[in-house]
Amino acid sequence: MLALDIHLDQYFKYPLHFFPIQSPFCGHVRYPFQNNFILLNIIYRFSFCLFGIKHILCKSSSLFDKMSDEAMRSFGLGPKFVSGQTLAFLVAGCLALYILISLIGAVVDASQVVRFTNATAVLSSPTSEVIAGEALTLLIRLSLIGVALLTAVAFLFWIYRAHKNLKALGATDLKFSPGWAIGGFFVPILNIVRPYQVVTEIWKASAAGARRSATLNWTYEQTPLFISLWWGSWLISRFMDSLSVFVVFGAGERDQLLVASRYRLVYDVISIAAAALAMTVVLAINARQERSNRSNSSRGSAPEPDIERYQL
Repeated sequence: MLALDIHLDQYFKYPLHFFPIQSPFCGHVRYPFQNNFILLNIIYRFSFCLFGIKHILCKSSSLFDKMSDEAMRSFGLGPKFVSGQTLAFLVAGCLALYILISLIGAVVDASQVVRFTNATAVLSSPTSEVIAGEALTLLIRLSLIGVALLTAVAFLFWIYRAHKNLKALGATDLKFSPGWAIGGFFVPILNIVRPYQVVTEIWKASAAGARRSATLNWTYEQTPLFISLWWGSWLISRFMDSLSVFVVFGAGERDQLLVASRYRLVYDVISIAAAALAMTVVLAINARQERSNRSNSSRGSAPEPDIERYQL
């Protein structure tokens, strides 16, 4: 037993890769760590070769995809352009209805502000006018929720169609897929920036000369100001909507009702601006894609690049 303890102690006093091994062909003891540097060198060179092969394959695959897309288009077998005009008009109609209801809500909120500003006494027992105004406001808010849900569904369908048309228009090297263009709206924190990036990519890649050389491609297109204004106003309206729970609900006295009405009025104005800008974005992108499709059809599968617009 003592001999076994001594034998085990000879092995456990070394790290794993320093275990001594008795060679079956000779009597001396060899240590595997003596060949570690050679082994690491072989592994390093092998992994470097694998990385280079992977890089070459990725580049070749990307180039092959571009060549195959052009070849498929030349035979009329490439991705087909499907007009999203019906979806765009549906989204615009939903947004117009949202703006109309929001305008009615703004008028009601403005009348509530005037009523509460002229009131001098504390509203210990709300009058019939106050109750009717609050009931009308609640009805307007519920209507806006329903219209907003319908608009969101139509907008996502339009985003998917508009992004899927980009390859048919000749755009390559896209950062997002049509599915991920929609999925970015549902990821917390990421949905603060991803929808704006998706819409920006759709706008740029929908240019009439999307198929250009490596030095002149759709990524050099400028993003119009109204897209940035749309997304900024949308974020502000969503932030105010999340705070409205603390401002609007629980208001009972005159001062509280006055603050709540003013808050709703400001929210109505920002929501109307965001909806109007969203309508502009949808209709502008749809018109841009329709114009690009007509241009590509008239010029053939490879339209000439518009060089003049990039000259300084």
